[in-house]
Amino acid sequence: LSDTAGVREETLDLIEKEGIKRARNAAAQADVLVAMIDGTDSKNGIAALKDVVSDPEMLARVLLVVNKMDLIDAKSEEASVLSEENPLSEMHNGTYVLSCETSEGVDGFLGALTDRVVTRVSNPD
Repeated sequence: LSDTAGVREETLDLIEKEGIKRARNAAAQADVLVAMIDGTDSKNGIAALKDVVSDPEMLARVLLVVNKMDLIDAKSEEASVLSEENPLSEMHNGTYVLSCETSEGVDGFLGALTDRVVTRVSNPD
């Protein structure tokens, strides 16, 4: 289980560059990859995810978590991450919209994560 640095645009900071490098390496080796993006800045979150997770094998291991649902207006541009026309929709096995502030949606995500881990442990390949 790894909690890595966030992946963002290029930086000049050497320590941050190393953290991003390690995050990419951990993602490539992960059996299950939980990618959490800020629902109020979904475009940048999706762009970062697409940058890190590019091949179909890796995409199959992604659970996308969109946090801060309590701050997203259903009619806003940011809510487009939830729509069927979202460019990420064909890239992942599940999107879980939740709010860490209110706990709404957390149980559904935890259930999906548990199922994914149990499946992986039950069928090691």
